[in-house]
Amino acid sequence: MCCNISKSFNDAICSMADNGYFGSNHYALKCNPKKRCFDKVSEKEVLNLFKKLCPFEDNVTFQDIVSALPSYHKIMSKVDHYETYVQVQKNIQNLDLLLLEFEPILDYNKSLYYNSRLIPGRLRDDLQLAINNDIFLGYYGIWKYENKMFIPVNRNNICLLMGIEYCNPGVIYDNVYSQRHKLTRANSIPEKVTQYYSDKRLLDVYRKDYDYVNELIDSFILK
Repeated sequence: MCCNISKSFNDAICSMADNGYFGSNHYALKCNPKKRCFDKVSEKEVLNLFKKLCPFEDNVTFQDIVSALPSYHKIMSKVDHYETYVQVQKNIQNLDLLLLEFEPILDYNKSLYYNSRLIPGRLRDDLQLAINNDIFLGYYGIWKYENKMFIPVNRNNICLLMGIEYCNPGVIYDNVYSQRHKLTRANSIPEKVTQYYSDKRLLDVYRKDYDYVNELIDSFILK
């Protein structure tokens, strides 16, 4: 920053800050309320604006100005989270529509239930046990449906998800997976529902930063 800070210099910086200008180490940014983002501003534009606001300060450099402006680094992570929030919110799946699409698939799978004595570890019985426990074929892998959620099935959890207390999980998994084409197809619904919950968690985590930046941008609309 320049050695002699005058009132006119401070007034010019305050005016720029009030109009959404921020400084970083080697560049400046300006809040764009219409596009709801922060755009980089050229050195020439910054110097020209400062000269209009403070015409009698001849020795002020671009670095002096960006160093005096509010620090963009202090809000950078919040802005990143804001931008991510906006994109995720725009593209998040509609859970109700997905579950509505899944209803006839679930009903069809229920019609395939077979509750006679089934022995875990036998090829045909393991497939029926999987069907009875609402295990579906997704776009990628096999999934257990439960409480409006899909759980990816693997060797570590298959016995638990199928309600089998004593079994060889490797054998059970291999038996079911080798016959996965005989499971009820849920298409890409398991992946989409899982993505919904992942996106929902992210929105919950980033909501505070989204609100902060949203209010910050709004504060520059009438200026």
